[in-house]
Amino acid sequence: ARLSGVRLRDVLPRAELRGAEDLVVSSVCADSAAVRPGDVFVAVKGHNHDGHNYVADAVMKGAAAVITERHYPALRIPVC
Repeated sequence: ARLSGVRLRDVLPRAELRGAEDLVVSSVCADSAAVRPGDVFVAVKGHNHDGHNYVADAVMKGAAAVITERHYPALRIPVC
């Protein structure tokens, strides 16, 4: 089930959020193919795939923010 209207600060109160003080997101997703506008994309490095390679795809699909271990200075959306 997808959550609706969750404040990112409510979910991650101590996280460093670059690019915004807070924002309302639709859902959290780690699969770039399933990202919908308003979602937060979580770039996870797995055994077979590295989600960091799909950050651009998630942004093109409308991700509202990205949670990542890497720095992406060119992104025009909030990064955590």
